[in-house]
Amino acid sequence: MLKIQFVRYSLFTYLFGISIAFAAADTSLEDTIQAVNHGFKTQNAQLVKQFIHPKYGFIYWNKIGVPTNQSFYTRAEFEFPKYEGNGSNMWFYEAPDANQKLIQTTQLPTMDCTSWNKSGLFYTTNRHKPFSELSKFNQSIHESSKQELKTELNKIAPFEKQLVELQYVGKSKSIGDDMHLFFSKIDGKWYFSALDNAGTCDA
Repeated sequence: MLKIQFVRYSLFTYLFGISIAFAAADTSLEDTIQAVNHGFKTQNAQLVKQFIHPKYGFIYWNKIGVPTNQSFYTRAEFEFPKYEGNGSNMWFYEAPDANQKLIQTTQLPTMDCTSWNKSGLFYTTNRHKPFSELSKFNQSIHESSKQELKTELNKIAPFEKQLVELQYVGKSKSIGDDMHLFFSKIDGKWYFSALDNAGTCDA
């Protein structure tokens, strides 16, 4: 009887330890997300740079025409663009407040190119390889060689081992009142890894 109780206690302790570990990992991720959100809200580039990997940098998606461009930048190159009247070089229109509640979900907000279906600050685990998929899709457009593609995929690999996708939508639910970021766990630490300024609708 004592042996059974000991086994049960050991199993409980083990499972409890696992849940604590997962909670700690989630807290670390959410702390990183909120710090980066605050950096975007206040346009504090130095704060955001602290959460960009010193070796791998970050990925930036944008559109000039219909195809989505994927560019790679170092941590030192991160900065917030100065506002111009037409807003063409803005990375986002509005960022969430630092104290806005984070919602873990399996379904991020969606939109039909006129409005979003819900508002809030949502994040989810992305089990796909969005950066790799875009590189492969763009290979023929950019007429990249197989070696160039391989080099780019190697550069992308660290970002896609553990990837979290964040979608913010403001109360208006209007297109432009949103922010789309990615976070990657690299060497046991979460980093801001990509910014999508391209959207899902044609330019």
